[in-house]
Amino acid sequence: MRWVKGSVLFFSVVFLLIAGLVFAQQGKIFTVESYFGKCEYKIGLGKWKVLKVGDEIPESAEIRTPGPNDTLELSSPDGARFTIPGSTTRKLSELAMAAQKQSVSGQKKSDLETSAATAGVRGNIAGGIAEMKFASVSAAVGNCEFKIGEGDFQILKVGGKVPENAEIYARGRGDFVELNLPDGSELKIMSSSGVKIKDMAKAKDGKIASVVALLSGKIFVKVKPAGNQDFKVETDSAVAAVRGTKFGMSFIPGQGGQIVVSDGAVFVGDIGGKFNPVVLKPGFMSSLPAVPGMAPSAPARAPLALIQEFDPDYELPEAAGQDQGQQGNAPSSPSEPSSTPSPQKLSGECSDQGFNWSISGESIDQKVWNKVLLSPTFKMGNFTLALYFPFYFQSADDIFAPSRWYNYNEWDFVSFQDVLHDLLLKIRFVQFQTEFLLFQLGSIPAMSIGHGALVGSYANDLEFPALRKVGLQLNLDFGRFGVETMIGDLFLTKLMAGRIFTRPFYGAFLAGNLGIGLSAFGDFDPLMNGNSKAYGYGLDLDLPLVKIPFFNMLLYSDLATLGYSYSNEIGQTNVPQKGWGIFAGLKGNIFVLDYKLEYRRAQQGFIPSYVDKFYDVEKANKYNLLQSGLAPDLNGFLISAGWNFDNVGNVLLGYEHYFQSDGTTNVYNNIHFEAGISKCLFKKVYGKIAYDRKNFGFSDLFGKFLGNGVAVTAQVYYQVVEGAYVGITFRKYFQENSSGNVEEKYTIALETQMGL
Repeated sequence: MRWVKGSVLFFSVVFLLIAGLVFAQQGKIFTVESYFGKCEYKIGLGKWKVLKVGDEIPESAEIRTPGPNDTLELSSPDGARFTIPGSTTRKLSELAMAAQKQSVSGQKKSDLETSAATAGVRGNIAGGIAEMKFASVSAAVGNCEFKIGEGDFQILKVGGKVPENAEIYARGRGDFVELNLPDGSELKIMSSSGVKIKDMAKAKDGKIASVVALLSGKIFVKVKPAGNQDFKVETDSAVAAVRGTKFGMSFIPGQGGQIVVSDGAVFVGDIGGKFNPVVLKPGFMSSLPAVPGMAPSAPARAPLALIQEFDPDYELPEAAGQDQGQQGNAPSSPSEPSSTPSPQKLSGECSDQGFNWSISGESIDQKVWNKVLLSPTFKMGNFTLALYFPFYFQSADDIFAPSRWYNYNEWDFVSFQDVLHDLLLKIRFVQFQTEFLLFQLGSIPAMSIGHGALVGSYANDLEFPALRKVGLQLNLDFGRFGVETMIGDLFLTKLMAGRIFTRPFYGAFLAGNLGIGLSAFGDFDPLMNGNSKAYGYGLDLDLPLVKIPFFNMLLYSDLATLGYSYSNEIGQTNVPQKGWGIFAGLKGNIFVLDYKLEYRRAQQGFIPSYVDKFYDVEKANKYNLLQSGLAPDLNGFLISAGWNFDNVGNVLLGYEHYFQSDGTTNVYNNIHFEAGISKCLFKKVYGKIAYDRKNFGFSDLFGKFLGNGVAVTAQVYYQVVEGAYVGITFRKYFQENSSGNVEEKYTIALETQMGL
């Protein structure tokens, strides 16, 4: 027994001695603060391991940065920092000692400055200190990346750093990245945009010089006020010089752009310096030329909506009527009236914000109703609230007799639940959106789950305004994981859907954007008799293939199935799996054009995009088709392309084409088209049109434009006087009658629209 105790004591002492020696050899522990490219370390004869932000490395480790553009920033236990440049392979203890010697020698050195010794190991830098400055990432949403020269793209993360001369991109719609520059300025790179930071806080002629090149897209800049500040933003055709201001800038090569100022002053000139610069003050804008050799336009008052697109906190100054922006430094003549409209008037034309109301006559079910509509809309930062107060009556005597109103059931408030329902119906929609959250409540024209295999572009406002529903959509994306949810109507809660997804390799190069999702939906009473249920579930994958400036391509695939149950006096039938749907496609954007191309296969009774735009009026027929098992096997494709430009308008065309496996001639083609012209494009006229059709052939499309299965909305408004429009609206839609049958309905309305 004694020898056992002695052996245990002996081996314990040996173990402690070995551990002590190992610990002594490791010495100090260094922490990775930031990196770019491929940075690795190993201990002794071990394998090379990839470094990430937050990793701890012992002093005995060997460090390597293989590529010429790779960089690694470390911090020591005493808080000092130093940067290891590219093409370096050395012991960490040697690099740390060299950095310490340099610091002791009295050289002035900032936390983000590369030491002389580490700079000396880079072969392509001749002598001296390689000074490297970084911008820190304060916010990053969506697909945001940067690179240096011909190096690989790196994903941007909050807390990360971006080196000088980097190209930075926010790829998709809704994506953005915010940077804090060394000179104290803030730069926001907005969706589908790219910049190159050419200089960061460089000492030049007694000033702190920073230069940002806007390659394409939109940015918003807050320049820290300072007497020695020299901050410039360049495009292919123009340059903006600022000293302590806030401004937004947009530019597309070959098309030109705009610059708007919300605080301070901006000097805007051509890139070659041939013309005198224009001076922009708060509330003013200038158009940038498409190509070099042309001058920016003279200052003009900017629409409020355009300024708030860049700076949501901007408010009109009290003295907004004064003309502030002039060519060069020449003052305006007080006796000459300004030819540009005031911001109040222009913002009313270009924005839906404010208190709007209209009076119209509307034909519903071959009866003419008078309609008074109050529709105030308020926007505060990321929050938008649109209210909807309609009154339908046939004569003046009915105004004070609500029971004779067409929509009296929305105003009767007969019970506590009905009070809540009627009050929520007064909300057209509520929207709140941040970098990771999307919340919508009310009438929602298009809700999809995942890539749309089960739920694609579901609209809970198909019967609007005859029937209004309070839907809910809530999406959360935290990068590594997220959820998507929707409810068709909070008061019915019959239709619900959701998806959970994860990016298991989040942060890694290329594979970091690989997404894996599980989705499901359920309609718990499609026949409206309490005895039926329809549901489905699916698995999906997506992976970006191409990510170059202003051209994105995402590869995705889905596998989905449907199921149903039915109860009657005989018993309950439950079919948990009904057929299969296989989908694979590409989607992305080219500049401002969004595109999608998808292959679709449905077999054994599966119905693609079971919950779609027409679902609310077709759900009984869809359920019966699902239950019968007679849905044909189909092969086909979906193709769509859309263009949406702020303050101009939008166009979207989507088409589905199917081929039956049995060779029959039945057609299952679907088309969706919409187009709109913004108030900001033309002063006198604006409007929109939407057209949807299902199960048609090409001969029917042009021969029977308003045939069976068609839903149409067309609106045109014309300005008669300042702030007042007259318009005509035509709608063909579907509604379920008291017998449970779906009927086609038409409304035609003549409307006078006014706003404050």
